[in-house]
Amino acid sequence: MAKEQIATKADQQLVAWTGPALATGVQLTDAMCTRAIEVTSELTDFTLARIEEDVRLPERLSHCRSPQDVQQTWIDFWNRAFIQYQGEWLRLAAINSGTLLAEPSAQQPNRARSAA
Repeated sequence: MAKEQIATKADQQLVAWTGPALATGVQLTDAMCTRAIEVTSELTDFTLARIEEDVRLPERLSHCRSPQDVQQTWIDFWNRAFIQYQGEWLRLAAINSGTLLAEPSAQQPNRARSAA
C-alpha cells in the first residue's frame, strides 16, 4: 500500500510539473495550425485571383488597336499586379503578427479582388 501511495504522489508531482507545459504546448500547436490554415487559404485566394488576371491579359491585348493601347494595357497589368502583391504581403503580415497565444483577432472577411 505504501508503494502505491508513493507512486501516486510521484504521478501527481509529474502532472503538476508537466500539466501547464503540456497545456501550453497544445495551445501553441492549435495556434500554429490555425495560422497555417489561414495563410494557406489567403495564398490560395490570391493565387487564383492572379491567375485570373494573367489569363485575361491576352484578351485585353487582343482588343488593343494601337501601340499606345498595348503599352497602356501592359502598364495597367503590371501596376495592378504590383498593388495586389503588395496588399497580399500586408495581409500575410497581419495574419502572422502578434504572439501565438494571444486571443484570435477578429477575422477580416474575404476581400473581393477587383479585376479590371
